[in-house]
Amino acid sequence: MQLEKMITEGSNAASAEIDRVSNAGNVPDYQR
Repeated sequence: MQLEKMITEGSNAASAEIDRVSNAGNVPDYQR
């Protein structure tokens, strides 16, 4: 169903964005 597809894609995009932000926030901690 179209709506379900949109929700899944949005969820995946949100997860990817969270991972990206988390990684960006964590990298300086590892380098210290």
